Amino acid sequence: MRLTREQKKERVRHLAHEVKAATHLVFADYQGVNFAGLCELRRGLRSHRCGLRIVKNTLFQKALKEAEVSVESPEVWNGPVAVLFSQAEDPLPGLKELARFGKDYPQIKVKGGVVFRRWISLEDFQNLARLPSRQVLLGRLTASVAAPLSRMVNVLGVLHRDLVYVLQAIQKAKER
Repeated sequence: MRLTREQKKERVRHLAHEVKAATHLVFADYQGVNFAGLCELRRGLRSHRCGLRIVKNTLFQKALKEAEVSVESPEVWNGPVAVLFSQAEDPLPGLKELARFGKDYPQIKVKGGVVFRRWISLEDFQNLARLPSRQVLLGRLTASVAAPLSRMVNVLGVLHRDLVYVLQAIQKAKER
């Protein structure tokens, strides 16, 4: 079924609205992945507040232009493109899920993406996918900030404890 010009304009407006609402977009080649595989990927992404859309390149390019988002790599538009949308604050879980799925389905090839309105290349995507989750990074940061304070408290505690031991020794010496 062919879309009318008005239907196409409505789709572009809807896509532009989705792009504006998304914190990040990832563009991937999906040729060779069957319908069941794409459904599995969509299910995995949904738990991370992400979605996967397959859209005509020309319509999506117009939506990106309307949303004022630039794609720095023209190779993105070579062949069919699946777009991962996310409204999650943390982009890592969605990127990790796509990378995990890419291991099971090597036909999925990430072409690049836009994270927080900044273009990321395939290398950047792979580096981000290797990062630990936000909670792990925050835990590590907290531990690294708390460690010196903890050591200082222990050192100061040793001084007080040693003073108490000296006073106890003096008291016992006087009692004898």
